[in-house]
Amino acid sequence: MNIILKSLGFAAIGSLILTSCSISKPQKVSEIFRNSKSKEVLLVGIDPKKLDFTKITNLTEQELSTALETQKQKLITAGYNAEWCLVDLGMTAEKTVKDKLSKKEYDLVLIGAGIRTLPDNFILFENLINIIHQYAPNSQIGFNTNQNDTEISVHRRVKLKTE
Repeated sequence: MNIILKSLGFAAIGSLILTSCSISKPQKVSEIFRNSKSKEVLLVGIDPKKLDFTKITNLTEQELSTALETQKQKLITAGYNAEWCLVDLGMTAEKTVKDKLSKKEYDLVLIGAGIRTLPDNFILFENLINIIHQYAPNSQIGFNTNQNDTEISVHRRVKLKTE
């Protein structure tokens, strides 16, 4: 067997392996990973450094930053591929989200309560919904109600496959 393998060479071995596998149709790498147990989740929220905490009662920048990281880690521990896309209050927020969505497909794009519920952010919220609709048409859209229920909100919209 070793003599046969050496005489065939690496390219021939690779071809032999590929032809012996039963592949019904070629798959893109992204399709292979999307069919795995993990789900891609983009969490869109306002960067705590950009918020005016005089308008938000009972919350500090440090508490919000900690809560955002905690929620992301809970999602990762649960098996999601979760990442935050923290934006400003409108100067570059739309471009930031558009750039993120242009690079990768997400099963869910979750918009944080800071964007959705603060009256000053209404236009930003509306614009981000339209960007998600345009750049991630196959993604579900979800919302949390506060900085501490992001994990619950993701679970509600996107279930992990249990195999």
